[in-house]
Amino acid sequence: TSLVLIVVAGLGIVIGVVMSWFISQKGVVGPVRDITARMNTLAGGDADIEIGYANLTNEVGQMANALRALRDAVADAFRLGQMVEDMPMGVMQCDPKTLEINYLNKFSKDTLKTLEKFLPVKADQLMGQCIDVFHKNPAHQRKILSDPKNLPHKAQINVGPEMLDLLVTTSQDRRVGEECRSRWSPSH
Repeated sequence: TSLVLIVVAGLGIVIGVVMSWFISQKGVVGPVRDITARMNTLAGGDADIEIGYANLTNEVGQMANALRALRDAVADAFRLGQMVEDMPMGVMQCDPKTLEINYLNKFSKDTLKTLEKFLPVKADQLMGQCIDVFHKNPAHQRKILSDPKNLPHKAQINVGPEMLDLLVTTSQDRRVGEECRSRWSPSH
């Protein structure tokens, strides 16, 4: 009888371990792996993903709901970014500390390409350049940009035969602090 008890106890332990493994695979590990795969897809720039498990009331459900919110925010950011990229006016952005250009929309690139002979550098080399290259007296622009009370700042500037209307603004980015942005368009 003690041998039967030992066999039954051993069999019970094996069944318990197998069931625990199965439950953890189906209830936790599997969904977490699936959510991780969808997070990687989202990180790769694809916001067109379906996210299951949001109806669960455990941590997996909380993760799924957080991922849904993140997916929606990424999709909104992509749409807004595409809108700025396609705007029929020049948009440039620079780092507020170094004043290096870190974004030019398509209109900026195309228009500056036509004015290239009047620029200190070629249009396709502007990314990473400090905005000082555009100015005879960079200290003047740096003084304007150093005090947020001076912004927004409007000006008209000449680039060769073109007169450009310039609007320089700043905005808060929770991740990187202030960003310096300029919007410009040819004056007509």
